Amino acid sequence: MTKAHRGRRAFTLIEVMIVVVIILALSGLGALALFGKKAEAEEKLAQVDLNTIADGLDFFYLAHQ
Repeated sequence: MTKAHRGRRAFTLIEVMIVVVIILALSGLGALALFGKKAEAEEKLAQVDLNTIADGLDFFYLAHQ
């Protein structure tokens, strides 16, 4: 059987390495997006906590006038 008739049976090392690099790049971009969302969620949570404290102070003030 000659090389022309044999056909391809597996991926080359270069093809596998290219796929791995693409997967790593995409996962890196996804991780960056997640970290940005985490910081945004923490900021919103802090704002909710501050609003809760303000509401508690208003309630205390109204109850002790």
